[in-house]
Amino acid sequence: LAELPGDAPVQDVLHHIGRAFIENVGGAAGPLYGIAFVRAGEAVNAKTRLDVASFEKLFTAGIEAIQRRGRAEYGDKTMLDALIPIRDAFRSENADGKSLRECLEDALDAGRAGAEYTKTIAARRGRAAIIGERSIGVEDPGAMSSLIMFRALCSYLRG
Repeated sequence: LAELPGDAPVQDVLHHIGRAFIENVGGAAGPLYGIAFVRAGEAVNAKTRLDVASFEKLFTAGIEAIQRRGRAEYGDKTMLDALIPIRDAFRSENADGKSLRECLEDALDAGRAGAEYTKTIAARRGRAAIIGERSIGVEDPGAMSSLIMFRALCSYLRG
């Protein structure tokens, strides 16, 4: 990212992040996060500033990429259990009249609840699916890593 100019389009930033995940993170998470970041960038293409609608658009594109690649849905005990609630906080029916800052806070709360929710369900996808019911009581690592990344983004945007 240091190579990019400070006013680089969001698409370029997200593409670089996606490539870094694909090239450097092992297991299923690297390719899943990688394609999500690349597709999210494509969804907002040349924008240099993001608004509430842009966040909804980029999260939707990233989620759809993960769903296609990982064949997972909400409730499968995956990263999607945090990402989908985060995205939903930016949807017009939830975000109407709210500032970006308010939506980010709502999304962070929703992501926390989504990650916490994974403790209550059995894994149906990913590596934890092998242990199924025994995964109840443990947060999904993908949901937690999604929450950690989103929390870092919120912290950065707050300044």
